[in-house]
Amino acid sequence: MIILFRTLVGLLLVLTIKVGTANDNQPSAEELEAWFNSDTDLSEQIAQVNEGQLTFLGKPGKKPVYQAYNHVRLLPTSYRDGWVSLSQCHTRLDEIHLAQLVFPEYTLRHLQVTEQKGIESAFVEGKSVQLKNVAKDAKLCVTMQIQALTAQGKGRVMLTNGPFQRRFLDGYYPLNVLLLIDYSGTGLRPVMTSPVAQAGMKITDDGNRMGIDAHFEGVLRTQVLFQMETDKSRGKK
Repeated sequence: MIILFRTLVGLLLVLTIKVGTANDNQPSAEELEAWFNSDTDLSEQIAQVNEGQLTFLGKPGKKPVYQAYNHVRLLPTSYRDGWVSLSQCHTRLDEIHLAQLVFPEYTLRHLQVTEQKGIESAFVEGKSVQLKNVAKDAKLCVTMQIQALTAQGKGRVMLTNGPFQRRFLDGYYPLNVLLLIDYSGTGLRPVMTSPVAQAGMKITDDGNRMGIDAHFEGVLRTQVLFQMETDKSRGKK
């Protein structure tokens, strides 16, 4: 992936799912079978595992994969203080005994679990959500606020999303990330995105909301550069 900017701080919507069991975090044979859930020989799957490089999947497989939906709402005050609201839902979760949804060491507040289905327990611990006994096709939704925008000078701010990754042991597996960025009423307009639209990376924009639909393996970061259009839009008199 080509990084267009040096500044990589900002909104990091991390989808790092770490899984294990109560014993040394080592998965049992039954959990491995449920995880891969495939007719392909296990040794072949391990040999084909992605080790972190970003690979867009122009033709996603027929089997539905883990999906993460993210709704980022930029507020009229976001340009000045950097805070945005985030709603995030995870569907088609993998069946596993223990897992955690981990967020990076960036400024966030009000992390809450708003919905859970097919999960015995889900609770906030620091900057993570700890999951226990996740059933096949479970669902988890969380909300929070993150100090997301970083100034780039000349009325520009950067929104960085990621790293998104679906990780198990030392491998990375297919993931579908849906990202809706609502910037209506802020006076901001997107002027550049990275990565650019391509097979496996669809980008739409209606002048108020930008949508990103990415199918990939490995680690994905997205960047959106916004330009403030007028002083009036910033709330100045």
